[in-house]
Amino acid sequence: MSARALVRQADLTRILRVAAKIGIPVRVEIEPGRIIVTTGAGVAPAGANSLDEMFA
Repeated sequence: MSARALVRQADLTRILRVAAKIGIPVRVEIEPGRIIVTTGAGVAPAGANSLDEMFA
C-alpha cells in the first residue's frame, strides 16, 4: 500500500521532519503549482504506509 498526498509548501517541512524523525523515506515530486509527497510501497520499508500513520 502506498500513500500519495498533494501538500502545501508550508506543510512540506513538517512532513519531512516527521519522516526523518521516525525513519521513513518519502519521495517528493515538485511540479509547477503543486508538491506531491509519496510514501509506502516502493518508497518506504515496512512500517508506516500512509501520512496518517506518520503523524499518529
